Amino acid sequence: MKIGCKNCGIHFPEDYVVSLTPVCNFWGEHGIGNLPDKYKLQLWDWIFSLPTDAIFIDTGISMLIDFAGIVVPKDKLFENKIPNWNKFSEAKRKQIERDHFKNIVFKTDIKKPIQLISEVKN
Repeated sequence: MKIGCKNCGIHFPEDYVVSLTPVCNFWGEHGIGNLPDKYKLQLWDWIFSLPTDAIFIDTGISMLIDFAGIVVPKDKLFENKIPNWNKFSEAKRKQIERDHFKNIVFKTDIKKPIQLISEVKN
């Protein structure tokens, strides 16, 4: 397994320490340069636990894996944007989130600022 890096080309599992260096900037290019190292290590281990090599060997399908961290302003959080959010059932909240991501986030460029639903019918 390997993951692409704009500066280094690619990284292998043993390159974690290199990924933390300013010269590399692996985490910065994914928008999470300021993430605590304990979470970077957890993400690193998760990335390299994916069975991409086995899938390629067995099927010939190569998997492209990428991710990005996006800071969501507090005023854009569901609980701060949608009236009565805390009064909704867990099922209702999940449906609101599904609809939001289906109808707004995934129909726009994910790298643009996130816009949340302004009104929800009870």
